Amino acid sequence: LFRFFRLCHPGGERVQPTAANQEVRRRTAVAEDIARLGLAKNAKVVEIKRVRLVEGQPVIFEKIVVPAAMFEGIDRRKPLPNSLYSLYPSVYGINIGSVKEELRADLAGAEDRKWLKLGSGSPLLHIDRVAIAIDGTRVEWRTSRCDTQRLVYGVDLS
Repeated sequence: LFRFFRLCHPGGERVQPTAANQEVRRRTAVAEDIARLGLAKNAKVVEIKRVRLVEGQPVIFEKIVVPAAMFEGIDRRKPLPNSLYSLYPSVYGINIGSVKEELRADLAGAEDRKWLKLGSGSPLLHIDRVAIAIDGTRVEWRTSRCDTQRLVYGVDLS
């Protein structure tokens, strides 16, 4: 369920995130949503904001945007499951085949500090991800703001 989750302990020991403190709302797509997901102007999206805990500590603030037309009623599911990538195929018939990610270093802003309980100017890892269904459709845009004081982003290349 967490094949695309790359935060781990230094040395590669995997961790399992849990979800907490979520907010879900339906809204009209803005320019960046349209560009990232290939949506039509004025399309409706569902935006999910939530914290991911690792070992009981808040380490990730996520903003997830999905097309409302593909995920009808997702905004009324309370609470959302820990793994959205298990919900997508079981309820909506959408399987994630791949993701494209871009990473950068950043500093915590006001929203990060609120959700992750960080001090002003704390360093973060920013992960920008577009999830792509098996048929090539872009189905999710996710930004993850990660406190990596105790964790690293682990990748095995072969």
